[in-house]
Amino acid sequence: MDKQIRNEKCMDSADIQKNSPKKAGKKTKFLNKYYKKFGKYSFVAWIIYQSVKGTLTLSFIWAPMIYYWFTHR
Repeated sequence: MDKQIRNEKCMDSADIQKNSPKKAGKKTKFLNKYYKKFGKYSFVAWIIYQSVKGTLTLSFIWAPMIYYWFTHR
């Protein structure tokens, strides 16, 4: 049992190469570049989405509820 646990913890050279910092560094650089380029657009799109969602919620849910509350009491 102890031998099996030790073998699971050991990594061979293929695992070491897969998890090398060089590969992670390239991927991180790509993601940082991607987020700098498209992050601003995504944020603006999210703000627009929230504004439209809030307007629709106000007009189709809250406004009729408030109208009903004040007229049917």
